[in-house]
Amino acid sequence: MEVLLIAVLLGLIPAMVAKNKGRNFANWWLYGALIFIVALPHALLLKAAGPNFKKCPFCAEIIKAEAIKCKHCGSDVGVSSGQTEKLLVKERPWVSTAVLSFVSIVMGGLIGYGLDSAMEKWFGIHTSPWLLFVFAVLGIVASFRVFLRLVTRKQ
Repeated sequence: MEVLLIAVLLGLIPAMVAKNKGRNFANWWLYGALIFIVALPHALLLKAAGPNFKKCPFCAEIIKAEAIKCKHCGSDVGVSSGQTEKLLVKERPWVSTAVLSFVSIVMGGLIGYGLDSAMEKWFGIHTSPWLLFVFAVLGIVASFRVFLRLVTRKQ
């Protein structure tokens, strides 16, 4: 029991060092508690958070350089000029969604048409055009579901 308590306390040392360099405290605490003799030199040799990270001007926590909103305090940290191109790509998901919707409707129609033909050929049952309509409607429902997810996703 004492060994476990000592390991938990020793794990705090590399965790604090790594946290000050912009790393995850919990991961480094676990790493330090399990193999302290390796984790401490590793944490000491870590470089501070590089160009992929920056400090939030409001709460001083380390966040990703591409971040627009701080994950710790929720404040807007602004957009740099290099990020505007990335934002433009993220703001136009409608194009890919429209293509995906078109493909799902066409695929649903083709599957329905194929099943209509197969039912008549193999079983002698005339279902045309009902399976075509059913599967085309399923394709439409799938495309509406994709659009709904796109519209209701968190920004």
